[in-house]
Amino acid sequence: MVGSILEMVARALVGNEEGAAEGKESGDHYYAYRNLVECQGEIKRLLPTEMHEALARLGNEYNALYSTEKELCYRQGFSDAIRLIFDALS
Repeated sequence: MVGSILEMVARALVGNEEGAAEGKESGDHYYAYRNLVECQGEIKRLLPTEMHEALARLGNEYNALYSTEKELCYRQGFSDAIRLIFDALS
C-alpha cells in the first residue's frame, strides 16, 4: 500500500511539471520575462553609466531573495506532503 501511495504522488508531481511546461504558465513566464528585460533596458538607458552596476547588484540581490523564498516554500510544501502521506497511512 505504501508503494502505491508514493507512486501515485510521484506520478501526480511529474504530471504537474510536464503540464506546466506546455500550458499557460509557460507563456505567462515568457511574457513576464520579456517585459522585465524591456524594463531593465529602459532603466539602463535612463540611468547614468555609473548606476548600471548598482542596478545589476539590485537585480542580483532580488534574485537571491526570490530564490530563497521559493526554496522555503518548496521545503514547507514537501514537509506538508510527507506529513499528509503519513497521516493518511496511520
